[in-house]
Amino acid sequence: MRLFTTETLMWISGRYDSSEPVHSLLTKREVLEADGTPRKLGVLLSLDRDYVSLVDLPIQEVSVDRLFLRLLDSRILISVLRASLLASGLGFPTDAERFRLDASAADARTQAALEKIGGVDGLAIVSFSRRTERQVLDMLDAVLSVELESGADGHAELLSLSILEECEITVDGSPLSLQPLLMFDDGHELASRQRRALLDNLRRRRPGIARWYSERFEAMSNQELMQGFGIGGRDLVEIDIDHIVRNGVGRRFTAGQHNRVLSYIALRRAAPVLTTYAQESQPFFDFLESPSFAPLPDEFPSLHNALRTRVLEASGSDTRYRRWVEEADLLTGCDASVRWRELEILIARDKRGQQGLFGEPLTGGDLMDRSSPALREAAALSVATEFGLPYYAGQARLLGLGSHNVEQFLNLCGALFEDLLIDISLGRKPALTAARQDKILRKASEAYWDSIARTVPNGRDVRAIVAEIVRIAVEENKKPTVPYPPGVTGTALRMSDRERLLDVEYRNRNAPAERLFAALASAVAYNVITADLDYSVKGNRYMVLYLNRLLCPRFSLPLGRGAFRERKLSQMLKWVEDLPDSGHRDPYDGENALGL
Repeated sequence: MRLFTTETLMWISGRYDSSEPVHSLLTKREVLEADGTPRKLGVLLSLDRDYVSLVDLPIQEVSVDRLFLRLLDSRILISVLRASLLASGLGFPTDAERFRLDASAADARTQAALEKIGGVDGLAIVSFSRRTERQVLDMLDAVLSVELESGADGHAELLSLSILEECEITVDGSPLSLQPLLMFDDGHELASRQRRALLDNLRRRRPGIARWYSERFEAMSNQELMQGFGIGGRDLVEIDIDHIVRNGVGRRFTAGQHNRVLSYIALRRAAPVLTTYAQESQPFFDFLESPSFAPLPDEFPSLHNALRTRVLEASGSDTRYRRWVEEADLLTGCDASVRWRELEILIARDKRGQQGLFGEPLTGGDLMDRSSPALREAAALSVATEFGLPYYAGQARLLGLGSHNVEQFLNLCGALFEDLLIDISLGRKPALTAARQDKILRKASEAYWDSIARTVPNGRDVRAIVAEIVRIAVEENKKPTVPYPPGVTGTALRMSDRERLLDVEYRNRNAPAERLFAALASAVAYNVITADLDYSVKGNRYMVLYLNRLLCPRFSLPLGRGAFRERKLSQMLKWVEDLPDSGHRDPYDGENALGL
């Protein structure tokens, strides 16, 4: 949104050489003219300023709602005035009298709205905005009872939208000829009825004004969350940005691009601190040891022999796997241990699929055909979990633990960087071994798991759902053939069962259904679970539920996505219906509550 504000567009317009890629993109999107002149009057308003505090005023709800719309009106109009003067090379508020709204073509309703704000010129708008701010802030600061001043009763709708739609903006008598683009950020900070009032106003057809609105999932009702996105039309489009990040939309965005964005942010934030405190010019990720390059433990020969012995026992006297064993014997270190575990899986698969007792000897080419990066990742995690080796370490796995969430990723980077500062403070060469990273990230995972019951609405039910998904994952991932490499980390519900959950009457008749519905909505809203709708598998359509990747270290699960095992609605209902009421102890509290 900040990219499209008038301030940013003017900056880009005047600096073609240093902003050429962005300049070209905005020109292609018809935001800038070919000569760099802006075509939009972009105004960004944050919704986290004072608005929700109005709800606490000891006055009638209808008056609170009207005050909210009036305050928002004043801030929209003053922001448009400021942006118009900036686009004209003028200053605010010194040149406010040079701004004017041409209302010659406006209807009677808009003329009445202009009278409410005091007139059509810039000085009237400044006066209206200052008067509104003073009256509202005086009420918020009042210690005793609050009385509405005369003329401070607010508006029944957003007058600014009608005014900007019907009136032409002029500066020094000349039309500005820029389309207003109103951008509202942080909608989740509003009270629920304020949010509804704003969205009702924004949805009304006004083709002359572009409106953007953003919010976190937590602002949405359970019904909105579970219904999903996809509403489209000439006047309204809803966009799930998280879905774009996770899955891409056409070729506009890929997971690889998002990882590059995350990496760039982390490197930019770490660089000045490393330069200042450690006189280091190396990128942050260079200080993170990869598990594949970690020193081997003293007991490595014994664990290596244990894996090799299991493969030899599995192959028995069958010469079919002799070439695979011979090639594995040539490997050393972690590569060898991962290969032995991989062979153990492939031999189990091969024996299950063989028609006869003995088959033709398998070659190295057969091994390549049957192997895959996902299978090798499953083997690496299996070895690390069985023998206590570090796994959650290195740039790639750190990016995976971010779970497509910038804030979560930066928090994890911060935890690692904080430990890195210990080396710097002691005068040592900064570096984080794979073992140290693994310990820090597992601790962060444990803290996240523990926080769910306290910080997420319906948190105990959400933990119950997570626990059941973990049980499914552990059960599937323990199978000798590892049928879904690198491993299961989610479950799924048929879309037909999801439709039943969306039915209010069904939930009213079925208490566990309402409880499951609320818990799933909370889990999605607070990023504990991601929900991908209408996923097609073998002729059926599913809502797929994946765990937040930060939960994976707590339960030694893989970080890959794609593998899940579906469950019926009747099974999911049992996940929550047997839980005690909120006054009882959380059954998932404890040192090792799941026995994993």
